[in-house]
Amino acid sequence: MNTDASAVRANLVREIQSWGLEYAPQRLPLVREMVADQMRRWGLEGRVEDARLVATELVGNVRHTGDKHFRLTMRRRPEAIMIEVRDFSSVLVNFPEPAADLTALGDLRELAEHGRGLSCVRSFADGVGVRPVRNGKIVWAKLRYPHACRP
Repeated sequence: MNTDASAVRANLVREIQSWGLEYAPQRLPLVREMVADQMRRWGLEGRVEDARLVATELVGNVRHTGDKHFRLTMRRRPEAIMIEVRDFSSVLVNFPEPAADLTALGDLRELAEHGRGLSCVRSFADGVGVRPVRNGKIVWAKLRYPHACRP
């Protein structure tokens, strides 16, 4: 076996973590713990809570897609952690602007089901987006490393 290829594969395993899951509200605590554990393995304790919140909200968005299957992926990049949720709906999402205060949000009952989570993601993440893929989309958020935690 080529040792260079083995080293590349081993490095990729350390740099990417991915889980295929099915959405259920009672599984969200498990998602938060999986994300927190991975962040700690990467030595990124300074953004654990942000990563947990972002992943939970991205995964929570799956409940609106019709198909409850999704893939949660974390990628350790040189400048940031990428948290991605791939689902099987072609309906693209919008990330609303974060509100400066709750009075700007309007009807909180409507917001509780539509938009609040992605607004939170936009507030906590250093970049957000959605890209169509074959048979679905990937909704992603970027969390830059705290200066003390840069790899």
